[in-house]
Amino acid sequence: MIVLGTVDGNVTAAERCELRTGCTLRGDIEAPRLVVDDDATFVGGAKITSRPKVVPSS
Repeated sequence: MIVLGTVDGNVTAAERCELRTGCTLRGDIEAPRLVVDDDATFVGGAKITSRPKVVPSS
C-alpha cells in the first residue's frame, strides 16, 4: 500500500506500507514492512508483523 494523500483511519497491509513525501496518515498501521519518506506525517502507532509463511505443496 502506498499513501500519497491524507488518510484518517487505521491501515493494514499484507506486504508493505509506504508513506510518501507530503502525505498525512492519522491512525495505526499494521504491516510486515514500513517505509516513511522525509516530510511524511504519521500520527499513530505502528505494529510490524511477520509475513504469512508460504508452505510448499507436495
